[in-house]
Amino acid sequence: MAVVAAAIPLLPGKGEEWRRWVQELQGSRHAEYAASRNRLGIHFERNWIGMVQGVELVFVYLVAEDSAQISMRLINSSHPFDCWYRKKLQALHGLDITQPHRSLLLEDGFTWPMPGSGDSTQEGK
Repeated sequence: MAVVAAAIPLLPGKGEEWRRWVQELQGSRHAEYAASRNRLGIHFERNWIGMVQGVELVFVYLVAEDSAQISMRLINSSHPFDCWYRKKLQALHGLDITQPHRSLLLEDGFTWPMPGSGDSTQEGK
C-alpha cells in the first residue's frame, strides 16, 4: 500500500464549481465514482479545499495499491466516467493528467504512532 498526498490549485473562481462537483460525486454519481476508485486501485480518498496566499487549493490524501499506477490507469481508461472525470480535472484545475504537472506531491512519508499504539519509545513506557 502507498500513501499519496497532493495540493492541487484550482483555477481562479472555480471553488464553487468544485464544491458542486464533490456533491455530485457523493450523490448522483457516487456508484460510478466508487467503481472508478476500485478500477484505479484507490482504497481511501479524502479531499479538502483551502486557501493559501490567495490561491484556492484542493488537498488530496489517497491510500492506494500502487501510487505509480493511479495516473496511468486513469489516463488509459476509456470508461465513460473516467473520461468525464479527466475533463472535470481539466476544467477545474487546468490539469491535463497526460502532461507532467507541478502540483505539490508528497509520497510515502512516515506516520508517528498514536498514543496507546504500543510503541515502546513513547514517554512513560
